[in-house]
Amino acid sequence: MFPQIIGHRGFPYKAPENTMSSYISAVDAGADGLEIDIHMTKDGELVLIHDETLDRTTNGSGSVGLCTFKEIRRLNADRRFGGQAKVPALRDFLERFALSGLTLIMELKTNKAHYPGIEEKLLGLLNEYGPPAHVIIASFNRNSLITVKRLDSRMKTGVLFKYRPVSLSRAKSTNVDALFPHFRNMRFVTAKKFAKSGFSLYPFTVNHLNTMRKMVFYRVSGIITDRCDLLSALKAEHPASGDDSGR
Repeated sequence: MFPQIIGHRGFPYKAPENTMSSYISAVDAGADGLEIDIHMTKDGELVLIHDETLDRTTNGSGSVGLCTFKEIRRLNADRRFGGQAKVPALRDFLERFALSGLTLIMELKTNKAHYPGIEEKLLGLLNEYGPPAHVIIASFNRNSLITVKRLDSRMKTGVLFKYRPVSLSRAKSTNVDALFPHFRNMRFVTAKKFAKSGFSLYPFTVNHLNTMRKMVFYRVSGIITDRCDLLSALKAEHPASGDDSGR
């Protein structure tokens, strides 16, 4: 069974990251799911942008949480390709993809910025736009994940690990359903152990074919990538790809 292809911030190799054009491009390139990053504006709007500041990906500057949505909406979110794009509201994304059947991995960026009430606001939006069956709420911040489960025990959650090894005890104590390790922390024996314990595994961010092949061999649940095109081509070559991708 081939892992799900998860577009990291959409398809940033072809379109500006975390924009609607990037998400649509990822799906067009064969993505089975999308990974997005969520911050909250000064006036309480959930917006899709990776950094806690506007400087890297837009023509604005300053903290997302100190700007209103109207102020952020005026900015151009295409610094890389020289075109025009807007920072999407989560509402924009859900209107397009909530009922698409795609796996939607929503990372709450609460490890560096403090957004009181962001978990409750996110759950409210998800329930407004349809049953969140294909959604996994992810974060480096365990407290955010614990809050999500307390507010809605049905919601799937996942913890991210970047520099530290994946910890089974930490995963169990946070009561998560999925693990998001950096691919460099992945080993076959680790993947097997966590799969046996019932966790879905989504390594990030896998952009080279040799590493993609390794993750396929590890039988992970999904692969988070900037290169949906490369992973889709690998899937087409895979003898067991068929129509049953994902777990």
